[in-house]
Amino acid sequence: MGHALSTGQIDRVLRMVVDLQWALVGAGRFDEATRLLDRALEQPGDAPPGLVGHATAIRAFICYYAGDLEGMQRFGRQGLKLSRAGSDVPGEITATLMLSLTGEAVSVDRAAELAEQYGDRNFRAFVQYTRALLAQLAGQLREAQRLYESMLAVMEQASEWGVAQAVIGLAQLAHARGDLAGAVAHYEHAQRLLHALDYRGDRIRCLTGLGKIAVELGDFDTARARLAESLSLSTGLGRRANAVDLVEAFTDLARRQGDQRRAVRLAAASTALRDRMGGAPAGGAGARTEDILAPARRELGDAVVASLWREGLELPWNRTIEYAVSGSLAVSAPTAVQVAPAPDSTLTDREREIVVLIARGLSNRALAEELVISPATVARHVSNILGKLGFTSRTQVAAWAVEHGMNE
Repeated sequence: MGHALSTGQIDRVLRMVVDLQWALVGAGRFDEATRLLDRALEQPGDAPPGLVGHATAIRAFICYYAGDLEGMQRFGRQGLKLSRAGSDVPGEITATLMLSLTGEAVSVDRAAELAEQYGDRNFRAFVQYTRALLAQLAGQLREAQRLYESMLAVMEQASEWGVAQAVIGLAQLAHARGDLAGAVAHYEHAQRLLHALDYRGDRIRCLTGLGKIAVELGDFDTARARLAESLSLSTGLGRRANAVDLVEAFTDLARRQGDQRRAVRLAAASTALRDRMGGAPAGGAGARTEDILAPARRELGDAVVASLWREGLELPWNRTIEYAVSGSLAVSAPTAVQVAPAPDSTLTDREREIVVLIARGLSNRALAEELVISPATVARHVSNILGKLGFTSRTQVAAWAVEHGMNE
């Protein structure tokens, strides 16, 4: 690709990307291919619109794996427009599915019809997987289960990649409903398929899932090994978004092992890494941070936790990765005189009081009467609580309070 680009053969570069779509996605390493593709798309010259559209849609697909929602939308829209203009069916399918995952009003049914007409098993699997994933994201877990099982039956004799995607989906659903043994069996099945295909990108998902389950089961040695292997793959493939997710998983591991200092540092480091990458925190991120900071404050005190948090914020990328895996960090011991502002996610005493009352079912008006403050002040407190905990509804706040025994 590099030689073709340097000699001005833009058509050839784009054709190579299109022909290698599934191998490119499966291999999981996108940095060099993305750089070359972006250069080709900047000056497509006389390349056919359909070809440019399909390559642009693949660029949106790469953004999906990178967790870049804005890129998915931008390249997806461009890819859909150009693919339609050039009557490029696979490009239109890819762009439509990517846009559907961003919440745009596009027709997945239309993509399914095109996939049937095109007759490629990978595109049929791609459509079915997207439908199942959309159901899963919408909380329609039974429908997602049905779709993944249907996809598995259809793809079993046709596409190992399709089978692996369905099995990973089933693993995630099993994990969500608490069937840890079933989830492990599915993840290990997918691992075997992906290892044979040398699809390293999706192996990250399997290893991460297995590591998180091991953490829940208290099998910390297995958890560390699985998460470390996944983190090694993520950094080796340049998948920083996955790597940050894994640093957060190591944070949870440290918390469950009772290593409060390490948990606080890693929580701060992952927060800083997400900020540098420009990525939005996942839903409930503030609540998870609170889960880490509350016991740390009780054990170590506010000043020490503030110092540990500052140390974590200042960790560079490579030292964060090393610290997550090894647990070793040469830093000076924090002292009580090293006072730094508390992280923004921490709830104030008043906010925690309101969380308790929300869990008891009080409305804003009832809260105002109970606390003898104005409804407007209550509304401001509730808004702050939602923002700090990373939630979008009072129901989530109430569930979090119950989970942490704050409703008693």
